[in-house]
Amino acid sequence: MPHDEIMFSYVKKAKVIIRTGAFDPYGNMVFVSGVEVSLWYDKQGVTVPDFYKERAKS
Repeated sequence: MPHDEIMFSYVKKAKVIIRTGAFDPYGNMVFVSGVEVSLWYDKQGVTVPDFYKERAKS
């Protein structure tokens, strides 16, 4: 994946940024969750945290 795509696409969606300690500009990691969060919170008996409700509105 081109570095530009990481920096301009994924960073905007990031919840956490991990500094690897690498001294070159390409020491980046992207973690992608395979969980569909909205479906998880639609399950019966699951309590939706307030921070997620606010984030889901935007």
